[in-house]
Amino acid sequence: YMHGGGFAWGGTADPLYNGETIVEQHDDVIVVSMNYRLGMFGQIDLSSVPGGEEFPDSKNLAMLDLMQGLTW
Repeated sequence: YMHGGGFAWGGTADPLYNGETIVEQHDDVIVVSMNYRLGMFGQIDLSSVPGGEEFPDSKNLAMLDLMQGLTW
C-alpha cells in the first residue's frame, strides 16, 4: 500500500493510510505498506550543483523508494 500525499506529506503511521481498516474488514487480507522520501528529499535535483553529476537519480528518489518497496 502506497500512501497518498502528493509526494509532500503523509506516511504509513497516519491512521488514514495505515491499512488497519482494510485488515479489520477482511480476514484474508495482509496489508504491506511503505514509506518513501517526501518533499525536497524525494525530488531534489542535484544536477546543477558542483559534484551533482555523481547523483543522476537524485530527482527521482521518492519513485525509486516506491520501486524498491514493490520489488520487496
